[in-house]
Amino acid sequence: HWCGLEGTNPSTAGKMHWQQAVRRWHASCARAGRFGSHSFWESQYERGKAPNEWFLPAEQAATSTAEAFAAHEKVHGLGVPSAKVLHIGCGTSRLGSCLISALGSHLQLSSRVMSVDYSAVAVAAAQAAVAMQTGEQQQQQQQLFRVWDAASGTPPPALPNTVYTCVMSPRYEMPLSVRYDLLVDKGTLDSLCFATDDALITYLAAIRACLLALSLDSTMPPLLVHFTDDPPEIRGELFAAAFPTTNGERWRCSCVEVEQEGPGSLGDATTSAYYRYTVHRDMI
Repeated sequence: HWCGLEGTNPSTAGKMHWQQAVRRWHASCARAGRFGSHSFWESQYERGKAPNEWFLPAEQAATSTAEAFAAHEKVHGLGVPSAKVLHIGCGTSRLGSCLISALGSHLQLSSRVMSVDYSAVAVAAAQAAVAMQTGEQQQQQQQLFRVWDAASGTPPPALPNTVYTCVMSPRYEMPLSVRYDLLVDKGTLDSLCFATDDALITYLAAIRACLLALSLDSTMPPLLVHFTDDPPEIRGELFAAAFPTTNGERWRCSCVEVEQEGPGSLGDATTSAYYRYTVHRDMI
């Protein structure tokens, strides 16, 4: 489907160009409102009104993610016995636990997941649910939860006892002391599309920094897997703006349609079409 996008992490002039492109996309979509508000989501979680799963059910999203990661690993080779996963905007979703299971069954990979959200209420609820299901010790070994605002401009939290030798160009603004192999976003970018320009741009800059984190320990570039209900003619334009073609650095993006299985995010049984996007640096 939509694939083969090339892009770069820009110089200062190039950086201004991609930020302006994102602003133009944001303005053309005329998106603003409560879904981009911290206070809205915090109140939803405090009252128990926020859906646990947005868009696809957790099991289906995890299986689809594992399939994408398996295809990515087949081309590039992981080079390490376990995968480090950053689940961005976890809310109270079960996706982190499902990712551990799906990556184990599809790739026979032992994986560790860092699930993050800017809502402390959501993080506490999700952590308690996983601890109740799997036991606190097992949870700490495979999945950790942290409060982190991906649009804050700060690096993501690191998994403990993770040693990666990261290589990043000094011209990039966000230094990373840790590298994730897989980033998963199921609805977070969609929420930020309703926020301010600055919040959206800062979030995309954080994603770019994570995807640009090279490692001497693995030849495989990090992979972003993103689920949304926006088709390529909308979301594809945003990715084209965020990962532009300049200075010869290549990006590869792809999109496949994923048909919902089971109840949707609002608990209904209506079949809906969603899209799985993948983004990574083209190292070949």
